[in-house]
This record gives sequence, C-alpha cells and structure tokens, in this order.
Amino acid sequence: MDIVVVELKGGIADFPLLIQTVDGLINDGERRIVLDLGSLPFMNSSALGYLIKTRSVLLERGGQLALARLQQAIRNILVVTNLESLFALYDTADLAVKALEHHAHSQGVSVPPAGPNIKRHEVKRTK
Repeated sequence: MDIVVVELKGGIADFPLLIQTVDGLINDGERRIVLDLGSLPFMNSSALGYLIKTRSVLLERGGQLALARLQQAIRNILVVTNLESLFALYDTADLAVKALEHHAHSQGVSVPPAGPNIKRHEVKRTK
C-alpha cells in the first residue's frame, strides 16, 4: 500500500504545477494522497474547486485525500463555504499519513507490517 505526500513549495501561482503532479499521480493509479499546503497563504475558487474534484475522484476509486498544514486563511475559507467537514484536515503531513494508513486498514486494505510505502513529491517552480 502506498501513500503519496505532495508538498507545494510555493504560492497560488504554483498551484497549476500541483494540479499537474496530482493528476499524473492519480492517472498512474495512486489512491491515497496527502497534500501538504503549508506554503500556500490563500486559496482561490479554482484551487478550491480542484480539491473538491480530486477528493471525489479519489473516493470513486476507493482512495482518500488528506490536507495538511493549512494556513488559517484557507481554514477560514473552508469554514465560510461549509466545506471544512468535507476534507480530512491535519496539522502535519505525518499525522495525515497515519490517518490514511489507519483508514486503509479499517477498510480491509492490506498494510505491510513495516507500514505503508510513503512516496514524497515536492512541487516547486524551477528557475
């Protein structure tokens, strides 16, 4: 069982790179994804819409999306839009990984004794 942690190293201008990375991972068959958005100071409606769509796609495929290290402004957006309960939110990527591992185990997914295979991706603009 794999869990992929994707860390955005940039702001909203770099969000298209995150979309490209996550869509590629989903197309490659990844089903458990943690998005570490600690560097993202705010979120626009397009980014929010993408997260909603990605969550739905992963759920349809038996997977799960978790969001980690959200800035307070993004948490406020989720509260104001009544979407906070739609997402699994965690203070750290490691807590999100543990939660996804527990969820997979509770769903009958075989988790190796050593734990899941954690794949990490950094998304950042190259100069």
